[in-house]
Amino acid sequence: MRMARDAIDPVRRYDLSGAIDAKLDEVDAFSRAAVVGFYFSMGSEVQTGALIRRVVEEEGRRAFLPFVRNDELFMTEWRPSDPVVDAPHVGMQPRYSREASLDDLEAIVVTGLAFDERGRRLGEGTGHVDGLLRRLPERVLRIGVEFDQLVVPAFTEGADGEPVDVVVTESRIVETGARNQDT
Repeated sequence: MRMARDAIDPVRRYDLSGAIDAKLDEVDAFSRAAVVGFYFSMGSEVQTGALIRRVVEEEGRRAFLPFVRNDELFMTEWRPSDPVVDAPHVGMQPRYSREASLDDLEAIVVTGLAFDERGRRLGEGTGHVDGLLRRLPERVLRIGVEFDQLVVPAFTEGADGEPVDVVVTESRIVETGARNQDT
């Protein structure tokens, strides 16, 4: 999966990320959410920087980004004018991080190495994202963003972390119902 993602031409990856950004607007609960958590993408992941700036600067919503403390992820409110620093597990994190209450979040957008149509996420193997997703209030909508070619019908193994409710690609929205199933 990593090789397939890395093989996407950077210009095409940027265009596909823009299409995913636009498709997200078709998810009503995301469009209505006043407070959204995001991951600043790393490497060849779906690019989230423009999406975060749009949500905050153009739409006036609040954005939270994760930061690492004691090898655990926490969220802090962030604005595009706030400085960021390179950090392990999250790409870029706010330079000045004050832990925010997860109760404020209405939705969270996460990247991954791949997703399946059942909402299972294949991450980088650290478990950081899963730990954060487990601590979120049940009502928070969990959204995975991924390129079409990295969403498969079902994983046979390796994706036993916290599921997402919706997977958004450049061409479709997959409502997984993952947290309403016994998997």
